[in-house]
Amino acid sequence: MAGFVGICGSALATSDESIKNAIQSTIYSPKTEHAVLHRDVEFILAKSFFSFFDQTQLTVDDGDIKLWIDGEIYHEKKSGETASLLLQHYRKGTLDLFLKGIDGVYNAIVYDAGKRSVTIVTDRYGLKPLYFCLKNGKLIMTPELKSFLFFKEFEMKFRKELMDCFIDLGHLLGTDTWFEGVELVEPSTIYEFKISEGQLRKRKYWGWADSPRQSSLTIEDAAHEMAMLLREAVRSRSTNENSTKLGISLSGGLDSRAILAGVYKDIPVFTFTFGLSETPEVKIARKVASVANVENKHFEINGANWLEARFQSVWKTDGMLNMYHMHYPQIMNEIQGIIDVNLSGFLGDVVLGGSYLEKVHKVFFSKTFLNTRINATIASVYYGRYAELCDPMNSYFDVDCVDPYLIYNRGRRFVTMGIEEPSKLIHQRMPFMDTKLMELSYSLPDEYRLASNVYNRALLQYEPKLFATIPSASTGMLVSQKPNLINNLRSQLNYYIDVLKYKMGKPASFANYPEWIKESATANLIGNLLNPKTALYSHFTTKDYNTLYLQAHIKGPRMQAQKVLSALTIELWLQQIVNKKYLRGLDH
Repeated sequence: MAGFVGICGSALATSDESIKNAIQSTIYSPKTEHAVLHRDVEFILAKSFFSFFDQTQLTVDDGDIKLWIDGEIYHEKKSGETASLLLQHYRKGTLDLFLKGIDGVYNAIVYDAGKRSVTIVTDRYGLKPLYFCLKNGKLIMTPELKSFLFFKEFEMKFRKELMDCFIDLGHLLGTDTWFEGVELVEPSTIYEFKISEGQLRKRKYWGWADSPRQSSLTIEDAAHEMAMLLREAVRSRSTNENSTKLGISLSGGLDSRAILAGVYKDIPVFTFTFGLSETPEVKIARKVASVANVENKHFEINGANWLEARFQSVWKTDGMLNMYHMHYPQIMNEIQGIIDVNLSGFLGDVVLGGSYLEKVHKVFFSKTFLNTRINATIASVYYGRYAELCDPMNSYFDVDCVDPYLIYNRGRRFVTMGIEEPSKLIHQRMPFMDTKLMELSYSLPDEYRLASNVYNRALLQYEPKLFATIPSASTGMLVSQKPNLINNLRSQLNYYIDVLKYKMGKPASFANYPEWIKESATANLIGNLLNPKTALYSHFTTKDYNTLYLQAHIKGPRMQAQKVLSALTIELWLQQIVNKKYLRGLDH
């Protein structure tokens, strides 16, 4: 992902070539440019960015203090004005208070030459990836793990203890990365690096306890407010400055449709859908596009070259996104020629629909956690023994709701990685993470959000044309249908039918990965890559991934598709960073 690349410390000896190579490693699109923002003997900062963004609006130079923003701010004021205000509040010592009210997806960096300090600011929910490593009094920061390899100050050590976590969960937790000493920045955090001391300090400027909780609104009033704020959130992220072309990845669910509902009447938008052509997801999306009278293109996803197309995506996501969840890398080059910005439905089902409040614990058993703060017991229900990798008692999660902990982990470390892969080519905006919308939603009792109770009511008020008569693909239900025994049983039945299809190797949604893995050419390719006699992963574990996962999947009856592709993701990432192989497919 485009972003900041920098290093700070006393008497730097970092070469121009290192900075150049590191910043170029974050560029994948002809729409992306890069520039060195600052260089002196103690601080070097470069940045990659999409060319359609006005960088002059994201930079403030006030003599001894300089400030840069990477990302977007949807504050009442424009990004350029906000940048100046950030610098003013930094000077006055009131930065923490000002940051509490900022809505955006961004990182900001302040260089204070007089104090010999570098300050890093992250957005409220930590949605803009930035990684850092502090070693021998020098701080390195990059938006991608691979970029650290170009700094001579960095020594790569692979964290083998995280391999089981990735295999079992499909993602990492907390701030952990594959590299020892490299962390993902935390949300709502101000990091201050004192160059003279070589030390990094951090403090939180916002936590979930700062949001109001248990609103007195009735569910109908809450739905009305939610519909209004949802429209404002979509509009604030649908600006067409510099003639950027907007698009929406339209699925058969509610979230992408809700985004479309906020723009299709007034703003030109292109929609696209991917997957097997006769699945409910694709059929519903096609119908929604037709009713809205917007352009829609369907991209067929089938078994042809599906695996090799994902090799480069492993590189793009630094081996932190399971290949099983890379659904359309083979079509991204074509889509980037059509749109510049995608309006993503990221976490809409969570923020408004309450989907994280209920955990399917076993096939026929689920647990629901309402109006309850996360704790070690609840965390273990979601993450088992891996819950210890992220402390649920961190004060950042101090609110009677489990969502903050799950957004921090599953949202930031799994779902975000899913949009980071296409974000290399197409800028992503996330309307459901609007701070006003989030604050309303999390001020409500969890019972309102559970099973999309308030969300469904809001959608009918918001745009009945797209919701009153078109069901959700996943449940087959209209949003007007109130939860009752029959509807719940129908929804549960649909879920278990999908589970049964998965167990039988049949397509349950837009792709048929379980069956595609079993095809002889694909199985042989994966088997060769996971052969423990030649694979790199065997240097870090005694487990035989080929036997444990691939052969078990092929022979059945237990389906292991996700673990097969988790294991393959690890092996490909190791081959890419160690041997520079498979960066673009089998021939490289």
